Amino acid sequence: ADSKNMLDVDVRIDDRLDKLEGPGSIKILFTAYHNSNISDDELEKHNVIRAADWYDIEKILLAS
Repeated sequence: ADSKNMLDVDVRIDDRLDKLEGPGSIKILFTAYHNSNISDDELEKHNVIRAADWYDIEKILLAS
């Protein structure tokens, strides 16, 4: 079992959608080959923002 979803955090960043489950006001999916097929609709349903690189993540966090 993965215990990351038990952490009470404000920001979650991962390359796997299932690892972004749990509390967090900002959830960022770091784009990787194995998640490139996840649609924008699916991400929106999970309240997740896609980031292509660390510069995208920086922009997302600074805009919050």
